[in-house]
Amino acid sequence: LAQMIGGVSRYGARAIVLHIIIAEPDLGREDDDRYLIEVAQATPNAFFPMVRLDAADHARGLSLEEHGEKLGFTRTGAAEPGARVALLLPFQAIAETGRIGSINSRPDSDGVFRRYYVHLDAGGWQIPSLAARVTEAVGYPLPQSADVEMNWRGTIESRVAHSFSDVFADLDRERPERYAEL
Repeated sequence: LAQMIGGVSRYGARAIVLHIIIAEPDLGREDDDRYLIEVAQATPNAFFPMVRLDAADHARGLSLEEHGEKLGFTRTGAAEPGARVALLLPFQAIAETGRIGSINSRPDSDGVFRRYYVHLDAGGWQIPSLAARVTEAVGYPLPQSADVEMNWRGTIESRVAHSFSDVFADLDRERPERYAEL
């Protein structure tokens, strides 16, 4: 992942968004974890996911007073003293870049996921979604609502997909063979 982040960054990507939560150390490969952290910290356009856990776990969760601002969360005027939230975060050094966002969503009453949070509220703090964090970073305005309806344009066939392994293979080439547009 570190090599992919560094390589795609060299191609001039506006944003590199991972949808894999890197929360557990790779036992026996600590050097790889350190390398990933170094690359993540040095790549200002790399963004990482987190998940807000069940509300029943909030009492044992992270102190927002102590950690909220370090993680890039926004304190509102309604911030509660002692507010806590249970989160599954990436490695601490990655989380503290502030380039993290929640990937929580909620189904509509029929069980279909059509809405995506712009931010989550936790004890008077706003926790941005991963999409909101990236949207702001690339210079687009955020909607004022707490969530948005997902609007998938075009058909599945009209979307371009790039294989991780094919892009990764191109990273070592001076001139990409498969994905010259990256």
